[in-house]
Amino acid sequence: MSAPRVLIGISYCGTHNKGDEACADSEAVWVPPAEHALWLEEAVGLYHRLAMGLTRGSRVVVTASGLPSVLQVDAPGERDVLWRVMERVTVLHHPSNPGHQVGASICLRQGLECAGYWGYPYYLHTAEDVVPRPGALESLLAALDSSADYAGWCWSDYLNCAFFACRTAVLAGIFDMEGVRDHVGLEHYLKHLLRDRLQNRGTAGEGRYLTTHDHRQYQSWLSRLPDEEVAAVRTARDYNTFPPEW
Repeated sequence: MSAPRVLIGISYCGTHNKGDEACADSEAVWVPPAEHALWLEEAVGLYHRLAMGLTRGSRVVVTASGLPSVLQVDAPGERDVLWRVMERVTVLHHPSNPGHQVGASICLRQGLECAGYWGYPYYLHTAEDVVPRPGALESLLAALDSSADYAGWCWSDYLNCAFFACRTAVLAGIFDMEGVRDHVGLEHYLKHLLRDRLQNRGTAGEGRYLTTHDHRQYQSWLSRLPDEEVAAVRTARDYNTFPPEW
């Protein structure tokens, strides 16, 4: 019997804000549109290669909020890159981004519905600024194979909403993208929704991914993963072979 298929959704803010734009400037970053689109293109390439190494059916999509029709994208260079991205993957997009948390919820809702309609029992949610550590995708999916409804790594007492996997039917059936407004943030809302569901959460010290608001730092991490090492990310278990940040 083959393992359940997984849809991998890369969330993306089409207004190019990273962090909460309502916070102080030091906590929120705006990325130039063309550069941000290139960042997304790099992420699509990474997750495509990681998905190819999974021992189950998989597909990668982009889930975006605040992203209009490509014909309405006017920033120099951005449209060119988006067309390249759309040639490689399906881009699910919503023109509105009401704010940091609701925008993220729109991305997640699109991914969950897509997984449900296309028949993917598992959904793995990530973002263009997330680089998984070796074996991270396999670890999350193995937890779902072992009956968990949600798998991720601890964020304090809440549920990680940046990089996690879930059973599509479980979360899609209860997740309301407007529901986050009644909670402090998406991580709180997920904890509320899944409070009675079986969760598999690694400890904070095992956080098996890197994330940054700095594109250069992201590119630095990718530069340490030439093609043969990207393949190794899919199966490696010896974490000592990777740079200290890993």
